[in-house]
Amino acid sequence: MGIIRFLLAFSVVVAHYQYFSTFRLIGGEIAVEGFFIISGFYIALILDGRYASIHNFLINRFLRLWPTYAVIASINLVINLLEPGSLANIFTFPKLLGGFLIFTNATMLFQDITMFLGLQNGQLHFVSNFLKSDPVLFPYLLIPQAWTLGLEFTFYLLAPLLFIKKYRYIFIIFIISLLIRIYLLQHGKAEDPWSYRFFPSELALFMLGAMAYTLYKKIQFQNNPELYRQLGLVLLTLVVGFIFFFRNIAANYEFEKGIFYLLLMASIPFIFYVTKDGNIDRFIGNLSYPIYLIWGLKLDLTPHIMATLGTQNQDIEGIIRYLLIVILAILIYLFIEKPLEPLRNRFKLN
Repeated sequence: MGIIRFLLAFSVVVAHYQYFSTFRLIGGEIAVEGFFIISGFYIALILDGRYASIHNFLINRFLRLWPTYAVIASINLVINLLEPGSLANIFTFPKLLGGFLIFTNATMLFQDITMFLGLQNGQLHFVSNFLKSDPVLFPYLLIPQAWTLGLEFTFYLLAPLLFIKKYRYIFIIFIISLLIRIYLLQHGKAEDPWSYRFFPSELALFMLGAMAYTLYKKIQFQNNPELYRQLGLVLLTLVVGFIFFFRNIAANYEFEKGIFYLLLMASIPFIFYVTKDGNIDRFIGNLSYPIYLIWGLKLDLTPHIMATLGTQNQDIEGIIRYLLIVILAILIYLFIEKPLEPLRNRFKLN
């Protein structure tokens, strides 16, 4: 699964830093929602007997996400203090909004809610579009793309309840969430932020991942391991190919999205089976989270390297920027995330 997670994270990077016309990958929105499906699978997996309590599960997940977030957010905060930007205005906001922004920036929790808040005539309101605010509020997030972490952690908070009774209710929850999505589409809520930031309609994607886990549990891989290994490799190739060539498929965008989500859900059990013991694949996958956050780092070394090289070539700039993101992701994993693994493991059952 590592290569898929890596490519999805890099798809978000490429969506925001586009240098090569033939290297576009699957796009940021689909990559984020693909992560939700994968997250649903992994959370269903790890809740199946790995934790002694919900308390331990939540602490483990918080320790998985927060340290990397805290490092990058802290760097962005320091840069903002050295080069004063819009964050200085936070103390002029209504106390409720200012307190919420300070809390969510410090903890990463509930950042997705920011996308549905707005200031109008100095008063805090829920808004249908985050651009209907003066000023727009999401730039006040230290890492703007971390809104997904808020949505992700909301899922963690609910997961122990959603997966009770041996996952009996995941299909019902999936249908309810899907109906919410259909209702939004029919009532003109097809654009951002409703398209992929509204938790009740995004829950269906997490449930797709949980369905993939129920399928994984039922398959008797030991009966024909070679067949399932070959099937896993074929499906891995299909998913990777879809990520690379999505932009070249001549079909309706929403139809393509649906096909990819279903393909990913159906493929995960077999891809996980064939990759779960691979150390290289696991290492590559562990880079996906820091890669996803690093592109929002305000400390940009690329222009300095370009100046040192004495070139303004856009292709060279793209290669340097992409390489820097991967190198920084490796450093964060090795020196921040990996040293914390023993602490996280203390909250597991075994």
